[in-house]
Amino acid sequence: MLNPVKAVGSALLGAGIVVYSYFTIWVLLLPMWSPEDAPFLHQAFPPRRWALVVPNLAFCTLIAGLVALVGLVLVGVVPRAGLEPALSQQQQLRTSTERQK
Repeated sequence: MLNPVKAVGSALLGAGIVVYSYFTIWVLLLPMWSPEDAPFLHQAFPPRRWALVVPNLAFCTLIAGLVALVGLVLVGVVPRAGLEPALSQQQQLRTSTERQK
C-alpha cells in the first residue's frame, strides 16, 4: 500500500510535470506553427501575453505571502512553535557528537 505522504508527493510531481509540459508547448512550440496551419492547436492555448503574466503574478503572490509570513512571525502573531523541535534536535545532535569526541 502506498504511503499517504508518497501519494501526495506523486500527485504533486505528476501535476508539476503536466503544467511544465503544457507551458513548454505553449511558449516554445506553439510559435512554430501558424494559426492557419494548426487552428486546433492555437485554440487549445490562451494568447501568448498570458504566458508571461501568469508566472509573474504567481511569483509576486509567492513573494508577498512569504513577506507577510515573516512579518507575522517577527511581530509575534504567528508563534514559532514549529521551529522549536528542529532546534532541540540540532542541540541533541551537537551534544551527541561532542560526547563522541
